[in-house]
Amino acid sequence: MTDKATLLQFVQATDWNSHLNDPVVVNHVAAIKSHVGGGSAPTLAAATGGSTSSSGSEKRVKCVVVGDGAVGKTSLLIRYSSGTFPTDYLPTVFDNHTAHMNRNGEKITLHLWDTAGQEDYDRLRPLSYPGADVILLCFSTVNQSSYDAIREKWAPEVQHYIPNIPHILIGTKIDLREEKTPDPNSGLFEPLTAENGAAMAKEIGATKYMEICSKNGQGIEEVFNEAVDQALRDRAAAEGSAVASGGAAAAASP
Repeated sequence: MTDKATLLQFVQATDWNSHLNDPVVVNHVAAIKSHVGGGSAPTLAAATGGSTSSSGSEKRVKCVVVGDGAVGKTSLLIRYSSGTFPTDYLPTVFDNHTAHMNRNGEKITLHLWDTAGQEDYDRLRPLSYPGADVILLCFSTVNQSSYDAIREKWAPEVQHYIPNIPHILIGTKIDLREEKTPDPNSGLFEPLTAENGAAMAKEIGATKYMEICSKNGQGIEEVFNEAVDQALRDRAAAEGSAVASGGAAAAASP
């Protein structure tokens, strides 16, 4: 185990500015800051000293995807980031993907965090949350238990760790619902309608309900456009509130 003097020397000697574009370093620092300083986890921008730019003009957004195992979280991210669809199911522990987009005239780097849905990883998964700008909560539209888990597990977990972050509810595998085909991973066919999804989104306070098919790409781009829009709106509102609070405090000073 590293002794305290060695740790202190490392912290003081490291040039942290040279690591601000590394999302792994940034999010570990964000987790430490949240633990030491208390309060809710900071955004990725706050963790890097308030900067949202990696090159002076490009903004960064961290999107974390959660939901039961085998609902299609990894397929969603791979389809968006690489344009391909994985045919084999392998449980994820943690994985990161990066995508670039132009949105409303701005260059965006989108850091996509895949998480494990299995209970074995319940103690590790919260390490993904610090620095998140937006959350996607996923369930399979042919699996009732994954839908129920949104209410019973995923929404409460997100609310506990990052209560003020926008979150979007995503219904996956709509091709199976439309084709009346059982899920190849679970063998289940328990169809859930768009109305069911909208009702759940309202119940948990999600900002929106959207449906996707990772196999053919339906709805994928729209999901991440919406995620980025919500993250940037939320960030702008927070920055505006901070400026307003600072101005009010200055005006009140003698």
